[in-house]
Amino acid sequence: MPEQSPTPATGLRFDLGGQQSMTLATTDVLGLIGSDFTLEAWIKPQGLRNDAEFPIVGAALGASPVGLQLVIRNGRLFATLNDTALVGNTPFQSDVWYHIALRYNAATTEQVLLVNGVLDAQARGAVLTGSSNPLSVGRAGSSFFQGVITEVRLWREQRSNTQIGVNLYRRLSGQEQNLAGYWPLNEGTGLLAHDRRQPISAVDGQPVPIVARDGTIEKDTWSQIDDLPLRVLAPGIEAAVVTVAELNGPEAGLEVPNQPALTITNSMTAEAWVRPGGTGRTVDLYPVLSMYSGNKGWELRCGNGECSFVAAVSTTPTEVGARDLVANTWVHVAAVYDGQQITLYVNGVRKSIQPLSGSIIPYPGALGIGCNTYWRDHGFGGQLAEVRLWNVARTQVEIQGGLFTRLVGDEPGLSAVWSLEGDPSASTDTLGATPRGSVVWTSGGVPLPDTPTGDSGTSTKPTGLRAQLNAARAPTRRSSVRRRS
Repeated sequence: MPEQSPTPATGLRFDLGGQQSMTLATTDVLGLIGSDFTLEAWIKPQGLRNDAEFPIVGAALGASPVGLQLVIRNGRLFATLNDTALVGNTPFQSDVWYHIALRYNAATTEQVLLVNGVLDAQARGAVLTGSSNPLSVGRAGSSFFQGVITEVRLWREQRSNTQIGVNLYRRLSGQEQNLAGYWPLNEGTGLLAHDRRQPISAVDGQPVPIVARDGTIEKDTWSQIDDLPLRVLAPGIEAAVVTVAELNGPEAGLEVPNQPALTITNSMTAEAWVRPGGTGRTVDLYPVLSMYSGNKGWELRCGNGECSFVAAVSTTPTEVGARDLVANTWVHVAAVYDGQQITLYVNGVRKSIQPLSGSIIPYPGALGIGCNTYWRDHGFGGQLAEVRLWNVARTQVEIQGGLFTRLVGDEPGLSAVWSLEGDPSASTDTLGATPRGSVVWTSGGVPLPDTPTGDSGTSTKPTGLRAQLNAARAPTRRSSVRRRS
């Protein structure tokens, strides 16, 4: 069953000087006092600057004590629970979508901030007490957010990283357990933000009555969103419109012959959307994109709950890594080498960095996607999409800006892109790489634009991102590896 797309995606817009906000209930009424909770939202800040505060959730003037606040301050997340502050580490950029989450454990008094599902900061010692002032989305005191906010979720529980990751890129159904409030902000018009919870009894499957906590919107300013990385699904239905490559079994992978465009030694970026399925074929080695033989080349890896990048300079390999990834969950991984250091990003968040200088020793063999062409028993197990190789060191801003988009193929500094949107009924990939072993084209829930089907594949005119992608790729969609002069 395909995704539901009843209406274009919308979000509540907060413009400079507009003093827009959405008023909710107090922390007492929402049941947060003395309780575990998790607050989530998708935000797209605009016009960020260090001399202004951009509140995501806070309270209006007169709140005493300050209660719960979550803001962007000095370009980073900043959370306070009754004046106990927690400062994030991820630098935010204007016009980029972020998923933000604040998790609180009442027993341990621990606060945790996550950005795009990745740990950003944590600390203990915060205790939330009641306030007579209701919470407000987009306002804290006399400060107002600027940009777009959508998919606001409040849980009366401490959501694990796994639970957050599973629903990171999908609209909720409203039937999920322990929701204290759910405001998708998809009305598109009006001054009421509906609480869309629809709890179902685990005993008889019947609806459970609730008191809806609808929000009151200050101004009727809505925005249609064409680039929101959220998929609208029917309850219990997985996304089914994006074609991805699934690698299973011995020898699975795709190979690209070695050529000048792939010989990169001084500056590079390797990135991909990956959904590891658990274990690969050799413990701790799960190549996603590889030109590596141990003392030559480089390799981006992901599997068994971790990801890493290794590069060989002067025949000595250096590796950076990150752990605690969730199996069977889509995650974006990117590695950058700039001639001075290697840096690893997960979902656009910097996870590790390691000094390294010199030129990478070129690997003379073929490039492997989901496999290593030197060690045939090293392989990735799971799904892959939008694999990219650049001959420049991409900045964090550039990585975040391209996180949820498809590339056309002529972007400056791009050596190759393999979208892996192969025809599910075909046995070979037509996008510049040759499959080997068990490579299956399947449908996946990666947060990327829909796979273009052309006029023969759809009865309605494509809109939004699909239309943009069709138009951009129409002349060149069958060529993914491009030589650079």
